[in-house]
Amino acid sequence: MGIVLDNSERHPGHAIWYDMLKDGERVGHMTCGAWSPRAHSMIGFALVGADRAVGDKVDVIRGGYRDPATLCPLPFF
Repeated sequence: MGIVLDNSERHPGHAIWYDMLKDGERVGHMTCGAWSPRAHSMIGFALVGADRAVGDKVDVIRGGYRDPATLCPLPFF
């Protein structure tokens, strides 16, 4: 599954696995994040359980901050 951060702030790409939370509970990880000029947002891969669905809202914990994000289908476009 893919993930798109809801804000349009550009961050450096990463290969770090960041925790993803839903209602305060860890539901997976965001991996391989990169800036998408087409989406005007950060995108990455989401490793989540089968109980997660496209459109689910999650928080990515990055450097002590919570970045709101949305799970999306692959390929991105």
